[in-house]
Amino acid sequence: MTSQRRLRDDVLPQFPSDDVVFISISVETNVRSENLAEYARDENFNWQFAIATSEMMISLVDTFGRDVSNPPRQPDFIIRPDGTTTDLLLGLTPASQTIDQIRRESG
Repeated sequence: MTSQRRLRDDVLPQFPSDDVVFISISVETNVRSENLAEYARDENFNWQFAIATSEMMISLVDTFGRDVSNPPRQPDFIIRPDGTTTDLLLGLTPASQTIDQIRRESG
């Protein structure tokens, strides 16, 4: 199961939409926004999708290292309510672990 399907099916239902916001960022900067929107719609991924700009990719790599730009590594991070972030999380973690970490990081 992809990490996005895991979010859709197992993680997202555990949180009220006004408490936790999920955003998927495409690091493929040449993807057309229409294609990304169609993909999200076809897969019933009802959270925000965005395409990273070159400047955003530089900032992400400066903050998290090169692994953040490698989709097969399934990079994730959590932005806490105070604006700080967790370290970069790599790999497909079990839904229960993701849920626990979101609860811990949200204070």
